[in-house]
Amino acid sequence: MTNWGQTNRAGGFRALEPGEIARMRLDAVNREREKMSTPKRLPVRGRIGSVALTGILLAWSGSAAADLIHVDMSSYFNADVIVNGADKDLDTVQDGMDSTRCFLTQNAADSLGGDDANGLPDNGFFPATAEHPDIQLGYHDLSDGNNAWQARNEGDKVMVDVPDGKFDQMYLFGSSAVEQGLSRFSEAEVQLIYADPPPTDSSVLIRDWLRRDFLGLPIGEFFLANGLDRVNADGTGFEDRDDPAIFGVELNPDPTRVLVAIMITKVDDNTDRYINVFGLTGEGQLVPEPASLLLLAGAALLRRGRR
Repeated sequence: MTNWGQTNRAGGFRALEPGEIARMRLDAVNREREKMSTPKRLPVRGRIGSVALTGILLAWSGSAAADLIHVDMSSYFNADVIVNGADKDLDTVQDGMDSTRCFLTQNAADSLGGDDANGLPDNGFFPATAEHPDIQLGYHDLSDGNNAWQARNEGDKVMVDVPDGKFDQMYLFGSSAVEQGLSRFSEAEVQLIYADPPPTDSSVLIRDWLRRDFLGLPIGEFFLANGLDRVNADGTGFEDRDDPAIFGVELNPDPTRVLVAIMITKVDDNTDRYINVFGLTGEGQLVPEPASLLLLAGAALLRRGRR
């Protein structure tokens, strides 16, 4: 979601000149315009600062192929649950899926378990299958940083900004894990927040990374990765499990409304069960802010006035 005039998430705001804002919005509109067809002539009246606008704007409408939008969750990650690196570069400081054990990248798995070890792709990329499009998660074998949003206590929540768009589908990727005993899943509430109220709420089961269901998963759920191995958070104790998994869940947004954010809340009161979310990916079309059309017209008229 674009915050025009904001320097960055932590840096506060600064005043922008009307021309700067116009250029920023114009760039965004032009990107969207390339996907559209059928120009229409629209009358425009308004102001940018002290500049009065009057004129005709060519606007484009029509359907276009759905885009693949990987939501950047890196700023929301609070836990490192994937052991990466190899040999002297092996990362030995992690939080753990369940406070003690972790996934591994393939590089780390090869180093610790040999040729038959099963790890996650080193670059975080999962090619498309019949169940999901290409997926890019926010981890890499070369990064020792956090790679998941983790919820341990009931009520833990995160509000994730998503690029404003109308989405045919939104996928959530995650796994739960339990410190002691066995578990099938941990429950979360997912709230889809639209530009126009009200939001929609749904209960989502984040399945346990060790509970592969050989009878199949319910409709709307799938394995992003399975048959993996695991290791202790300090890189010791490699386990050739051929079992741990990351799951995908379809969130089914309303494709006629503009989605702007997603809130994920742990509603499971068992503090031994952790929820780990690795990413969100949407299929749909980004939508420029309504004022973009006005500013596009303004930029064009300002250029004309300088001639």
